[in-house]
Amino acid sequence: MSGIIGTGMFGDKFNNDLHSFHPDTEQNFTGRKIPYWEALRELCVTAAKNTPFFRSLGWDIAITSDGPLLIEGNDKHLIEILNPGKGFLQPEIRSILAEFGLTFPERKLPRFSLNNTLKAIKSWSRS
Repeated sequence: MSGIIGTGMFGDKFNNDLHSFHPDTEQNFTGRKIPYWEALRELCVTAAKNTPFFRSLGWDIAITSDGPLLIEGNDKHLIEILNPGKGFLQPEIRSILAEFGLTFPERKLPRFSLNNTLKAIKSWSRS
C-alpha cells in the first residue's frame, strides 16, 4: 500500500458507482498521496496490537500539521463487508475491495471465542 488515493465510492451500498471527485467540494482526490502515510500506518498497527481482543476495528485518524492523530476505534465500521450469514470477506466482497487496492490473506479467520474475549478484557482492565 502506497498511500495514494484511488477512486472512491459514495452511498450506503457496494453497488454504487466509483468517483474521482468529492461530491461536495468537487475536488479531484484520485492520485493524491495521504500525508504522513507511513506514520499513519504505524499508528494503526500499534493501536491494533494494543487491542488484541477485538477482531476488527475501524480507526478514525486525523491528519494534523504534526502528523496523524488517533481519534477512536470503531467496532461497527463499514458493516457491509462482514456479509452476515456467509462469513467474513467472501469472494464477491474481496473483489470489490481489491478495486480499492485492499487484498487479504485467503486463510480463514479464527472462530470468535467469547471466553477468550472476556479473559482479554479482564486482563486489560487490570492494567
